[in-house]
Amino acid sequence: MIANLDAAQEFLRDRGDVTGKIATLGWCFGGGVALSYALGGDRHDGTAIFYGSLVTDPDTLAAIDHPIYGTFGAMDRGIPPEEVERFVTALREAGIENDVHVYDEVGHGFWLWVEEDPATRRAPALDAWRRLMDYLERTLRAE
Repeated sequence: MIANLDAAQEFLRDRGDVTGKIATLGWCFGGGVALSYALGGDRHDGTAIFYGSLVTDPDTLAAIDHPIYGTFGAMDRGIPPEEVERFVTALREAGIENDVHVYDEVGHGFWLWVEEDPATRRAPALDAWRRLMDYLERTLRAE
């Protein structure tokens, strides 16, 4: 996977219609892939994780050279808030800037299935979208 993502970022970076900055985004399994790429992929500028597998060792996370974005649900049974908290603590210990947020009333996949419970999921999904757009603007802006 890392080799495939390296090839994709190289292709994108060489295009004339992009800023030359690259970020990976992933949901669920893909969130873990995005974090894995942050740890072992070629140079890139951002990583956004939506409910993906996490790493909580600050020494391992120290390999990351860009800010991390994360969105999680407090009711997620697979990635509980305590694990997210350990991840954020490890990022801070490693000196990695981050915007990681756990939304209280939602669980895994809330952002993808807003229509299943719009009264509960719409507000956190919109907030996560705004945070993601701000993050991408900060990390991918042409200099």
